[in-house]
Amino acid sequence: MLDAMTVIYCICDEVWKVLGLNDNSQCRMSPPEVMTFVIISSHFHDCNYQRTRLVSKVLHYFPKIISLSQLVRRIHKIPQQVWHGLRKVFA
Repeated sequence: MLDAMTVIYCICDEVWKVLGLNDNSQCRMSPPEVMTFVIISSHFHDCNYQRTRLVSKVLHYFPKIISLSQLVRRIHKIPQQVWHGLRKVFA
């Protein structure tokens, strides 16, 4: 699963850069990390963010994982065009 996460993160990072989007540099998790979290949650944990967060925290998948409520807020801050683009890539 770690290899899949690495590939997903690289794709999310490239999509973020190609679209020229910026984010607050003070955030603990970058937007590509948040997008990776969502994709991993949908593919491996039936979109259960709480379970994905706990597994990620125990296995140290994300070095600075944030709380569930912060994750949900960050997920909703990502523009819809990004999600539509990623859906085409991972469909």
